[in-house]
Amino acid sequence: MYLKRYRFHSLIHQFYKELIVAKGKGKDLMPLFRCLPLYLKQNRVKSNRLSLGIPWLTRGAVKFLDNTIISQMRVFEYGSGASTIYFQNRDTIVCSVEHDKTWYQIVKNKLELNGSNNVDLILSEPVFSPTALRDDILQSNKNDGYKNFDFSGYSQVVLNFPHKYFDLILIDGRVRLECLKNSMKMIKKGGLIILDNSDRYEYKNIIDMHKFKLVFQEYGLVEYDLFFAETSIFEAIY
Repeated sequence: MYLKRYRFHSLIHQFYKELIVAKGKGKDLMPLFRCLPLYLKQNRVKSNRLSLGIPWLTRGAVKFLDNTIISQMRVFEYGSGASTIYFQNRDTIVCSVEHDKTWYQIVKNKLELNGSNNVDLILSEPVFSPTALRDDILQSNKNDGYKNFDFSGYSQVVLNFPHKYFDLILIDGRVRLECLKNSMKMIKKGGLIILDNSDRYEYKNIIDMHKFKLVFQEYGLVEYDLFFAETSIFEAIY
């Protein structure tokens, strides 16, 4: 009972911290307050997100996908995981690139267990090279164990496909600025680019709004996660 009470109070404290962050970003707090019961329900115990097969996006973004995804859509994603399972279960044609070998194998095992063959899971590990491109766009966070690692190959996997090949591209992995730049070349007219954590300062004004229009944006609850986030979805109009 003590552990349950402790967990409850810890969740309330974390929720309050997320509200403070949201207020600092100028977000409307009332919709977030209304999420508290669901936030407590989903986080009272740790969940296996991979088994749930729910993308690590805001709830509204997942609902948007539910109403958008159709069979045989061509999907590319940076960062493998629960979203890969989600797309697999919806009979899309998926190419997913992952940088971490251990996580790649975990996702690969789950995909094989599910039994379908509509996902091409690609491992593209970063290369240690202190003299590689020094542009911060191609360098991962210096504090996450990848200092002096070059993710150029990872960011360029999408370029191996025909021009404007994909119906949907999800960017939720590493070096997102460079991945986004490459993705804008590869999405077909009417296709969608999903950018997670889109409220980060470095993503501001990176999308060419002469070629894309914002069709969805939400800051709020992420399914089965302790932290709020923003997901934005852009449609190619060129």
